[in-house]
Amino acid sequence: MRTLFNTLIVAGLTCLSLTTVSAQTPNQTTRQAMTDLEAKRPKQAEQTLQQAAQQQPSPESYFFLGQYYLKANQPDKAQAAFEKGASMEDKKSYLNQIGLGGVALMRGETGKAGDIFAEVEKRAKRKNPDWLYRMAQMYVIADSSHRNPQEALRLINKVLDDSKVEKKPGYYIVKGDAMQHLNKGGDAVSAYESALQLDAQNVYALTQIGRIFKNGKNYPVARDNFLKALSIDSTYTPAYDQLGDLYFLGRNYRSAAYNYKKVVDNSEENFDDTFQYTKMAFLAKDYPNMIAYLDRIKDNPQLKDSNPVRRMYAYAYVTDDYKKYDEAKQLMEELIKTTPEDEQFTMDYAALGRAYANIDGEGNDSLAIVYLTKATADTTENLYDDIAGIYYSKLKQYNNAARAYQQGIEWKEANNKKPVSQDYYNVGRSAYFGFTINKDSTLTGLADSSFAKLYEVNPAYTRGLLWRARINRYMPDDSANQRAVEFYQAFAEASDTDSLRTADKTLEKDLTEAYGFLGYQAYQDKEYNKAVDYFNKTLEFDPEHKTAKQLLEFIDKNKLATTGQNAAGVKTASSR
Repeated sequence: MRTLFNTLIVAGLTCLSLTTVSAQTPNQTTRQAMTDLEAKRPKQAEQTLQQAAQQQPSPESYFFLGQYYLKANQPDKAQAAFEKGASMEDKKSYLNQIGLGGVALMRGETGKAGDIFAEVEKRAKRKNPDWLYRMAQMYVIADSSHRNPQEALRLINKVLDDSKVEKKPGYYIVKGDAMQHLNKGGDAVSAYESALQLDAQNVYALTQIGRIFKNGKNYPVARDNFLKALSIDSTYTPAYDQLGDLYFLGRNYRSAAYNYKKVVDNSEENFDDTFQYTKMAFLAKDYPNMIAYLDRIKDNPQLKDSNPVRRMYAYAYVTDDYKKYDEAKQLMEELIKTTPEDEQFTMDYAALGRAYANIDGEGNDSLAIVYLTKATADTTENLYDDIAGIYYSKLKQYNNAARAYQQGIEWKEANNKKPVSQDYYNVGRSAYFGFTINKDSTLTGLADSSFAKLYEVNPAYTRGLLWRARINRYMPDDSANQRAVEFYQAFAEASDTDSLRTADKTLEKDLTEAYGFLGYQAYQDKEYNKAVDYFNKTLEFDPEHKTAKQLLEFIDKNKLATTGQNAAGVKTASSR
C-alpha cells in the first residue's frame, strides 16, 4: 500500500531543460521570440521569426529561425533555414555555416560538425568573436548525447579572455550553461551574475541562478531570484515552473499549484504542464480548478480511462462541492478492481468510504466504516471524525463514536495540530450518550475528562460545566453526586446573567435543569431554605415545573422552611 504523497513527489517534479537566450540579437523582436521559446510558447516564437525572415530577409533573420528549429528539435527545418541564410551571406560570413554545423551535431554527425567549426574558428580571429560564441552555443544546446560543454567552454573562454573584445551578456550565459552541464554550480552562478551586470533584466540568468540554489537546497535565495525574474517578466514560465518545484518540495501544495497554473496559463497548450498542474491542484484539494483543467486532457491517449483520472475525479466527487457519490463509488470500484493492492493508495479507500457513507442502502454505512478505517493507515488526513460521524448520526452507536472522536484528537496531537473545543465536545457528548443510551459503563470517565478539557480550552462555553454535572450524576463513586451539585452551581453562577440569557434563549431550559437538580438535592439533604430558593429560580424559567411546584407546596404545607425567608420576600408554594 502506498501513500499518495510518496508517489507524486517522485513523479511530480520536472527539471527544466537548459536553453540559451541569444546574446544581443539584432532586434528586440528576435530576442522576444527566443524568450517565447524558453517560456513554452513555441508557435508564437516560430511565427515571430518566420515573419521576421519574410519581411526582412537577411543572414541573421534566417540564422535565428534556424536556431529556433534546432531548439525545437526539428533539424530538417533548421537546415533549410540555415541554407537559405547561407545563400545570402558573402564569402567572409560564416554565421549560417555555424548553424549547419549545429544541425550536423544534432544528427550525430560529430565529425562533419567538427570540420565546419574548425574552419570557422580558423577564420574567426579577433574580428569575429560572435562566431566563436555561436559555435559554443551549438555545443550546449545540443541534446545530451551530442552535447560538449568542455568544447563550449574552450570556445567561449577564447572570447572572454580577450581583453580587446567587447563583452556581451550572451557570452556569459553560454559559459554558465556549460558550467551547469559540468555540475559546477558555483562557476555557473558567477557566469550568470556577470551576464546580469551587463543586462540586469535577463530573466533567464536570474532563473538559472535560482535553479542552482534550489538544487543546492538554499531555498530562500532560490525563491528571491525566481521572484525577481517574474517582477521583470510576469509571463516567464520557467521561473513559475521552478517556483512550483520549490513549493512542492516544501509540501506547500497550494502555492505550488498556483505557480504551475501560471505555467499553463502563460504557455501554449501542453499536456505535460497541464497534467502536472492538475496533480498539484489535486494535492492542494483545489478540486474545481483541478477538474476544469483535467477536462482539457482527460481524453488524451496517455490518460483516457486511466486510474489517475478516475482517482482525481472520485476524490473531488465525494466532497460537498460536488456530492456525486454514485459516480465516485463507480470510479473507485473500477480503480481498486484493476489495480494490484500494492499499487493502491490508502486514501483510495477513504474516497470509497465517503461515497458509501452518502449512498442510501442496507449495509452501506458499515461498508463506509470498513473502508474509512482501512484508510486510516495513511496518517496524512484525519479520517476518524468521518468514522465517528457515521457511528453517531447514522448507526446511533454513540460509544463507538466517542472512541473514534477521541482517536481524532490523538491524530491531531500526533500531527502537531491543536484540538479545538468542538473536538472535546464531540467526544464528551458521544461518551455521555454511549453510557446513557448504549449502556457502555466504561465511558463515564472519558465523558467527564472531555468536558473538563472543553471548559478549560473554552471557558466562555459554560455548558462545559453543565455536561460535567450531568455525567457526574452517573459516576459510581460516593462523592459523584456532590461533584454534580458543584458543577450545576458553577454553571448557574456563570450562565444566569441577563446578557447571556438574552443572547441565548435556549439557556433558560438548561438553567431550569440546573436549579431543579440543585433544589431537589437540597430537599433531599433537608436544606429546605436552599431548596425553596432553587425551586423558585426553577419556576422563574418554567412556571409549570411539576417537581418544583410539588416540593415547594410540601415544604410550605409542613412549615419546613423558616418564616424569616417569607419575611424577606422569598415566595413559597402557597404565596405563589
